[in-house]
Amino acid sequence: MQRVILDSVGPSGAYRQHQLALDILKRQDEPLTHLFSIYQADGSQTTAWWTGLQGQAVAKSSLPAAQQQALDARYQQALDRIELLIRQLHDQGASQDAQALQALLQDGAAQGAIYSVGGKPLLVMSENPALSPEPLFASARRRMAGAAAVPPGPPATAALGAGAAVMGEPAAKARPLLWFLLAALLALLLALLLSWWFKWPASWWDRSGMPVAPPAVVKPAPAVQEPVLPPVVPAQEPLAPVPEPPKVEPVVPEAPVPEPSPAPKPQPDPKPAPKVSSDPNFVCAHDDKGQVLKPEVYLIFDTSMSMLLSVDAKIQDEEWFFSQDLSDMGSWSDYATQRAKTLFEGTSRIKAARSAFSSMVDSLPAGQDLHLITFAQQCAAPNYQGRFTTAQRGRLKNLIQTIEAKDSTNLVHSLNLAASRVDGVKRDALIVLFVDGNDGCEQDICAVSRSIARAKPRLRINVVDITGQGLSACAATATGGVTLAPKQAGQIAQALRDATTDFVKRAEQACQ
Repeated sequence: MQRVILDSVGPSGAYRQHQLALDILKRQDEPLTHLFSIYQADGSQTTAWWTGLQGQAVAKSSLPAAQQQALDARYQQALDRIELLIRQLHDQGASQDAQALQALLQDGAAQGAIYSVGGKPLLVMSENPALSPEPLFASARRRMAGAAAVPPGPPATAALGAGAAVMGEPAAKARPLLWFLLAALLALLLALLLSWWFKWPASWWDRSGMPVAPPAVVKPAPAVQEPVLPPVVPAQEPLAPVPEPPKVEPVVPEAPVPEPSPAPKPQPDPKPAPKVSSDPNFVCAHDDKGQVLKPEVYLIFDTSMSMLLSVDAKIQDEEWFFSQDLSDMGSWSDYATQRAKTLFEGTSRIKAARSAFSSMVDSLPAGQDLHLITFAQQCAAPNYQGRFTTAQRGRLKNLIQTIEAKDSTNLVHSLNLAASRVDGVKRDALIVLFVDGNDGCEQDICAVSRSIARAKPRLRINVVDITGQGLSACAATATGGVTLAPKQAGQIAQALRDATTDFVKRAEQACQ
């Protein structure tokens, strides 16, 4: 389950009036199961709408035109499916259910906003003006009213005959004039063809007899002969005597003065020889001063809403709980109420995870930094909480105690963010997925992990699954990491230490 949008107004009267119809649709297959969002309180002064669909919720008005048309088409298919379901229920004798669905589609006061969640339509039945509500079932009402209001028409042949009689009269009147114009045009073309063939009249076609004016004769002008004058020879002046150059005494260069030799520069201290790893699973990376760099460690901490459940809750119970109408728990059966109550008994997942995290931080060797990433709501960009040094570990543990479990499981987005921030090629890196399930934002974590392994071969991903079922294990398999699935709450802390501290200590020992 994920929250779609906060709503200060709350559900419309149509939403409350047609609860029977909405319950009937929840029991159907897709696309009817999650067509309507669920209203419930958000633990504050504001109410919210929730859905079991996975993916980012985007208002229809914010989509491009092509995506709006595709969303309208899928919404119309859902309405067609509801009409088909009404006919099936009538045939099966379930008249009360059929009448409830028909009353929903014929309710002209039913308004709300249409959202797209992963390309699927989602209806929010609220009259909040900020959501730009619109009539939800106008097309269905028009089609159902049209089917009931169309009277039987006259036979097609009679209508065709009447139309032919009306159109035939003006066409018959216009036909003689058309034939006359065509005959006149053909006669004109024939006359022109005969005139060209017989060259008559001759003045039209024969242009050889037309007089041509002779070209004008231009006589050349007589040439004017200029007298030839003898060349003028300039008078030669007597040459002046050339003086002898003065004698130049040779210059004896002075002996060069030798420059003082420079003082020898101080030689820097030799860099220590680089360390070579004693373990083939690790590499010893060095900084500019030749010091060994510790591995880069990122931990992704699950803050999804499912972390509020008990550590003993199974994935089947989790899926059942979030598929129920959480806004009307008072109408649940005794069995459903008791089953839901057991999901929150004992230690919650978030409480066990906080305790295990603090224990792991205390076990890290001195000098090892730790980076923290948490999830965000509605599959948005994850939150990078920062890098925490040894001196900042107290602040890190206090931060974990205040983080709330209320977000979507955008696991793949978080993994991509962590992988983009590490070297993973010339320096070892570790990403720990401390989660309670798979990705909830329609992303393929297995394909993404294989791509990361090809780009960064020195990066390993370890998975700690709080539910004990080994979910998202393909991420560890693709990068040579390990998957730990503790079966009891008391084993979670040890599993997280094994996935994090054990890797750091082994890397430290390999480069001593």
